[in-house]
Amino acid sequence: MSLPQTIEAGRTKAQHIADHQRLHQIDVLLPGDNIQAALDQAWASGGRTIRLAKGTHEFTNLTIRENVTLEGDYGTVLRCTGEGTAITCKHSKVGQYATVTLRQLDIVNAGRADVGLFMNKCMAAVDNVRVSGFTRVGVDIDTAISSFYHRLRTMRGAVGLRVSGGTTTTLVFSQCAIDLATDAVIIDAPATDVTFSDATYFQASMRGVVANRVGTLTFLSCYWEDIEREYLIAGETGQVASVVIVNPKMIGGTHRDIQCDLARFDQVRLVTWLGGDCQVPCANVSVRSTAATGRVFYVQPIIVEQAESWANPSRVVEWRDNHRLLAPSIELCGHAAGDWLLWSGYATVPGELVLQNHKTGHIALRCLPDDTVELALRSPNGQRHMLAVADDGTLSTEAVQ
Repeated sequence: MSLPQTIEAGRTKAQHIADHQRLHQIDVLLPGDNIQAALDQAWASGGRTIRLAKGTHEFTNLTIRENVTLEGDYGTVLRCTGEGTAITCKHSKVGQYATVTLRQLDIVNAGRADVGLFMNKCMAAVDNVRVSGFTRVGVDIDTAISSFYHRLRTMRGAVGLRVSGGTTTTLVFSQCAIDLATDAVIIDAPATDVTFSDATYFQASMRGVVANRVGTLTFLSCYWEDIEREYLIAGETGQVASVVIVNPKMIGGTHRDIQCDLARFDQVRLVTWLGGDCQVPCANVSVRSTAATGRVFYVQPIIVEQAESWANPSRVVEWRDNHRLLAPSIELCGHAAGDWLLWSGYATVPGELVLQNHKTGHIALRCLPDDTVELALRSPNGQRHMLAVADDGTLSTEAVQ
């Protein structure tokens, strides 16, 4: 049986083969070669790969358009000596998305550029790219679609990673590191799905991740360290449909005297927090939600621990405005006096909330299957008391062995 000569829209099989060969053609540039001229020629021919050989390649500003791949070798350094934005990736036609691939690049600022990498309407595949030394934004993503960033690292700058602009359908960051920024990540776009996974690392001198106008924001086994203020803020100035946090590790920080939050959920409809280890000395609230219509779900243990050397009053968990707790299983332990729990809401699934203070004892709030609530108190000497709330609102206590 012979193959059809027409594949799609009048294009022949031979034309498709020629396109495939062209896209897989690789042009190798040595340090000193004209990178922009090679990128323009690759785009004009319909797209192909530009490979930068090992060494330092200097440039003022670069523009990468659709169907072009820019890649380096181990030891390839792109040294920007210009101003403004170092590298811009975009489509040649306004309003269309550019398919762009970047691999194995070390982009450094040696001039007065304030943005390292600007992805403007891109469907991007980025792997093993480091961006460092840009004063305003390391990587700026404006209106992306179906993009995957693997082993991306940004270093220094006011913002390490920023997502802004129009609707973003899917953004995935895997094994990335947002390091040494003032604010690590700022998301201010109606993104449908933004995911950070596989030990993605956040470190900043002020805030960790600030997310607004996001559909679903997911953190899978991510790592926050030495954030000076809030580790996570969601929905501060816009709507967030859902935040999912699975096995986070939040440690360090020196903000003992600053009124800040470990995690704050404002205009967020749903929060799911599964496990994790939070060992941060917060001066105000560790986990807080203030959305009037929000719901906070904790379905596996969370551990929030204060530093023993810090003794100022602390409010560890706060929920307000009729939030629901589903199967809460939360352990809070520390050494300071203060408000350990402020909660106005109701629980709908049996569970237990445990508060443990090394000075005042142990408190357990149990939501039972029959919709009743029991509060167990254990003094530092080990004596336990049960506080029960009857249907008519009266309270009763009894010693429990």
